[in-house]
Amino acid sequence: MPASSFTYGIYVPLGLSLLTSLFVILPLAERIAGVKRVQLMTGVGEETYWWAHAVVDAGIYLTSVVIVTVILFATDDKGLFYRQEGPGMIIM
Repeated sequence: MPASSFTYGIYVPLGLSLLTSLFVILPLAERIAGVKRVQLMTGVGEETYWWAHAVVDAGIYLTSVVIVTVILFATDDKGLFYRQEGPGMIIM
């Protein structure tokens, strides 16, 4: 099924809002469960704890961006991302 501008306008913001909610819900659930306290009690340093979370969050985000980019290019029947403005649209 070819994607239209309307489809991009509906599904891309919906997907990005779900991705954003992931970065809010997981830390909230960890705070309620006391995960940080348990990690610190077992000997994990605070700096290591935060770096591990930053690396995992960056990995989740980059994986999501790659998946969205592949889907956009795969469903682009009108050449929206292959024209001269294409790289700029991907960066946005």
